This record gives sequence, structure tokens and C-alpha cells, in this order.
Amino acid sequence: MERDPIRLSWRSSRGPNLGIAFVGLLLAGAVFLFLFVLATLIDDVVIGGRFAGADARVPFLRLSFGLPRVLGGGSIVLSEGIPLGRDLYLTAAVATLLALILLQVALRALVALLAAAVSRRAANGLRQDMFRRIVTARPSAQDEAETAARQIGEGVGRLAPALGEALAVPLAAGAEIVVIHVFGFVQHLWIGLLFLGGAIAAAALMRPLQEARAAAGLVARENNREAGRMAEETARRLPAIRVHGTGQAEFGAFNAMLARQSGRLAAGARRHVARQALVAVVRYGLPALFIVIAGNLAAERVLTPGAFVAGLFAAFLMLRPVDAVMRWLSGQYDGRAALEEMARAVGSLNARADRRERSARLPQSTPQRISVEGLAAFDAHTGQRLEGVDIALDLPAHIALVGPPGSGTDVFAAVLAGALDPAAGRVLVDGVDLRDMSDDYRASVIAYAGAEPVMLDGSLRENLTYGAPPELTRDSEAWDDRLIASLKLVGVDAEVYSLGLNGAVGTHAAARLAPFIADARRAVRTELASAGIEDLVDPFAAERYNRHGTVAENILFGVPVGDTFEERRLARNPFLRAVLEAEELTRPLADMGLAIATQMVEMFAGIPDDNALVERFAFFSAEERGRYESLIARRVQRRPQRAGRGPRSAHRARPALRRDAASPRAARRGAGGAHSRRPAHLRAPFAARTRAGHRVLGSGATLQRSLAQRQPAFRPRGL
Repeated sequence: MERDPIRLSWRSSRGPNLGIAFVGLLLAGAVFLFLFVLATLIDDVVIGGRFAGADARVPFLRLSFGLPRVLGGGSIVLSEGIPLGRDLYLTAAVATLLALILLQVALRALVALLAAAVSRRAANGLRQDMFRRIVTARPSAQDEAETAARQIGEGVGRLAPALGEALAVPLAAGAEIVVIHVFGFVQHLWIGLLFLGGAIAAAALMRPLQEARAAAGLVARENNREAGRMAEETARRLPAIRVHGTGQAEFGAFNAMLARQSGRLAAGARRHVARQALVAVVRYGLPALFIVIAGNLAAERVLTPGAFVAGLFAAFLMLRPVDAVMRWLSGQYDGRAALEEMARAVGSLNARADRRERSARLPQSTPQRISVEGLAAFDAHTGQRLEGVDIALDLPAHIALVGPPGSGTDVFAAVLAGALDPAAGRVLVDGVDLRDMSDDYRASVIAYAGAEPVMLDGSLRENLTYGAPPELTRDSEAWDDRLIASLKLVGVDAEVYSLGLNGAVGTHAAARLAPFIADARRAVRTELASAGIEDLVDPFAAERYNRHGTVAENILFGVPVGDTFEERRLARNPFLRAVLEAEELTRPLADMGLAIATQMVEMFAGIPDDNALVERFAFFSAEERGRYESLIARRVQRRPQRAGRGPRSAHRARPALRRDAASPRAARRGAGGAHSRRPAHLRAPFAARTRAGHRVLGSGATLQRSLAQRQPAFRPRGL
């Protein structure tokens, strides 16, 4: 496996990397031309030295370079330019500068897009290589395969940016640095040396700055983890802290830990600030030093004013690609370390791989004999061992290997299926060793159904068609007929049909199936009505209470989308609480829930939590049972003692306040009363929606008395 990000990037994406190289050359030329046009614009137009008269014409974009004296002096002319007047010259120069700026922006964006393409290709290629090694690993390399699988996701994801920048940064930013230095040397030797020294100084200081920044971030993350661990450990020891009264000692230890963390953070911050200050000295000192040197050269008529301004602009421009190159070096270092870790994980797979040629075939299409010679195998997950097995089985036949748990029958079946490798001996099918067969061919010869089913994270169809050849699934109708026939053959067609009825239609099939389901619903209602048995199905209707649905289902009157109105969170929803309070249902529902909990606690008193009756019939889980018992006990303790009577038992439900016709509140809440909280048009739908009672649980809440008597009691499933 490749361990160098640059070579991996090149091998996986040669075309895009060549495109990045070409774009980098264009970008370097655009930068050089921008600096050159800027210098000539100032010299020819702003200063105006070459336009002696009003009708003077000066060649625009005349490219010539002077040679140093050691090379004989003189100049090299690359382009004679286009003669233009002063106004046209100024217009053409400004337009060219703007065009070059836009061109540089476009070229840098193109480099970023190509780098993203390289990153995707390299990451996908790396994932494919690792995944191929995992799926072809031998059963004995299960742990190594899991270690390599953990690297495919986040590990490769963290490495992907480094793979994309492996060649993009040196080809683009590096070319930009080179052309800026060439421009400096073309202007004057001292200018080029100044640029070179500034780049070296910036590179020497930016790397320590990045290391200090990374170290400070690492210390901060470690401090956060340490503080969290200490707080969690303190919470775990909370009973002991209360018993021994050591809260102040724990608080002092926590403060001492925070002080140590503050010291480490302060030391890291000082190093980071110091190195950042040195980088700032170079960042601002280089242009200042350029002004001094170039100003002196301009005073001596060695450097033109245009070259002075363009060189100053280049001095500011150079630090950006230098910074990018230094970040690139740091990223490549981290990427190489990540590739080393992945290579070690994949190398362990290669070390356990079976290097024999696995292409053997049976002499006939169906096996006739299975021979086992001196077989020994061990299942590391179950701890079962098999030793010294010699057996011959003639096929076709119905053969059962029986034995108590741990006798090795499961290990023997797993060896036949290729799920385990023999530690010794061999398994022959018609004289062909199983280990000489490829996995796909062995699976076509020997089918294996283990005791523990392995389900895919997908639909039932995807699980049923897993591993089926594509040519069999092209004809969807014929394939569906085969699937249905297979389900009937194994006797699970009714379960699958029931699963479909209890499932939900996905968004991709909703538009196609929804009209047919609605038609089927109407047809079912019609058939039930014609047979006089429509009462067997209680439909949901907005104007009535569904006596077979839960209270939550009746309140929502629909299926929650998302988790905002999810049934297990519905009781804590502030919007619903406000609605229940406005409808005066908070107290009745609370009393009803308390009555249910009280009766459940009484019914299952003395039954252990792990009993199947609790899981099957209780309205609360075994984990919630203790909380409900404590809640009921506290409710009873807070209840005032009545004169001459002892405390009531915890399992009796508290009756609701009576609101008969004689009570003042009932008089105020009479139909159309002046003091009624809600007008009649709001009370009537409420009475129509909730007309089921709860008398079977002994609740005397308003919900029972005011809304009952028209429907039999229902068994709620919990709010």
C-alpha cells in the first residue's frame, strides 16, 4: 500500500494533476504579466515620462528584459507591443489589470475544483483498495479486518484534503512564488535576493507557528477531556461523597486540576504569541526593508518608479503562497503519518491472507461427497473448539450432527461454509480442498444458514435479494414472483404480508401506492358496512374520539413527522402542555396517569423485574418501575392526614374533586354561564372528541365523568 500522499495522489489522478500543473503555469504567467503591466502603467502614464507630446505613441505590452553586465548587457525583446496614444494606453492598461485580476481569481478557483476532484478520486481509490482487502480477508483475520474497517470512514476522510493538495499546492503556489522571485531578479539583483531572503525567513518561522498552534489546540482538547472525566468520576462517586462529607475536598481537587490546566494553556499561549510576533515582523518588515532598498535604487536611477511600486506589491503578494506552502508541508507530514497507520492495518490483513491460487472447481455441477480429514478448528468469539474430526458424507442426503451446546457442531458447520479456517486438517468436496475454492464459488456449492441471522441495513427486498446476480433481477415482475414463491416455500409469506401492512410507504413509492391504498381503504369500509360488521374497525374522525387509540393519538390526530411531536416526548412538549392547560386537561390526565401507575405497581408487586410478565403486560419497563414506585410513595407522603384516619395505601387512586351541580365552580362552568372559561362552541367539540371513560382503572378525574357513558372503557397504551 502506498505510504506517500504525493505518489498516491499522482497514481490515482494523473489527468487532474496534469491539469493543475497547466493551470499553475497560466497562473504564474498571469501574476508576472500583472506586475509588469502595473510597472509600465506607472512609468509610462502616471509619471508620463514616455509621452513627450500630445500626439506621442508608446508601444503597449512591449516585453523586454535587460541582461546583467556579466552576460554582456543589452536587452532581450520578447514583444514589440502595440503603439497607442496616452488615453488609449491608460484605458488598455487598466482594462488589462482588471482582466488579469479576474483571470487569477478564475484560475485559483479552477485549481481548487481540480484539487477537490483529486481528493475524491484518491480517497475513493484508497477506500476501494482497503475494502477489497477486507472482503477478501480470511476468517482468521476478523480482528485485523475490523481494525482496517475503522480507518475507511473518518480516517480516510481526514486524509482526503491532504491528498487533494498533495500536488495542487506546489504546482500552483510554488509556481507563483517562483515567478515573483523571477520578477524581482529581473528588476534588480538586490530585489531578487531580498525576496528570496524574506521567503526563507517566513518559511522558517511559519512552521514553528503552526506547530505551536497545533500544540495549543491539543492541550486544550486534552484539558477538556480531563475536566469531563473528572466531573463524570465525581458524579459516579456521588453517594460516597455524600456519606463521607468530602464535597469540599473534591472541589479543591477540581480547582487544582483547573489551575494545572491554566498553567499549561498559558505556557502554550506564550509560545504561540511569541512565534506569531516573529512572523509578523517578517510579514511587515519585508515590505519596509524593500522600501528602503528599492527607494535607494530608485534615487540612483537604477530602478524605475513603476518597478518600485510593482516590487512593493509583489513583496506583499509573496507571503500568501509561502504560507500556503508551509501549511501544505504540515498537512503532508500528517497525511504521511495517517497513511503509515492505514498501511499497518492493511499489512496485518496481508500477513494473514491466504496466498494460494483459489480457483479450483468441482468436476461436476453438484457435490457428491464431503470428506473431512483430521479437522481441528477454533471459534475465538464463542470459545468452542473442534479437534480430530474424520468423517465422510455421501451426497445427496439428509444428515444431522447433534450435540449439546459447545460440542462443536456449530464450529463444524462454520468450517464447511468457510466462516472459519481449519487450524489443522482439511475439508474435501469431491476431492477438492475448500480452501482452494474462491469465496463466491464455494458459496454457490455450499449454502449456510447460521443460528444468528445477519441483517443488512436496508429494506426487506434488499435482504432477500442480497448476493443475487444482476441478470436475475432485471425482470422485476418475474423476480417478484420468485420471491413470493420462496417466501411461501419457507412459510413466512404471512409474516412478510403483515410486515408490509404495518410498515410505512417510502417517499419514492408514495405517489404510486397512495391512491391504491386510499381506494382499498374505501373498499374495505364498504364491504364491512355491507356485511354489518363496520364496528370491527373504528376509523379516525376529527369529530369523534377513537376509543381504541391512545390519548396521544387522539390529541394529535395524525402521525408525527420528526421527533417534535414524537409520542414518547409528547408529554414534555411545551406547545401541547399549553393546549392541555387551556382545555383544562392537565389535571385529569395527570390523575389518570397516576391511577394507571398505581394500579400497575399494585398488580406487579412482588414480581421480579426480569419476569416475562413485566415486559409483556406492564405499561412501564423494568427500568422505569422504580421511578414510578418512588413517585407514588412521595405522592402519598405529601397527602395530608385526615382526622381520625390513617394514611391511605399507595395503590389507591386519588379521586378527583367532585364538581356536581351544587358546587360553585360547576355553576360557573354551566352551559353558557357568564363566568364560563370557554364559550359553548369550544366546549362542545371537546366533549365530542373525548367521550371515553377510565372507570376500569378507578380514575375519578374530570375526563371520566364529563366525557363518559357513551362508549365502553378503553385500555390506554400510555401518554
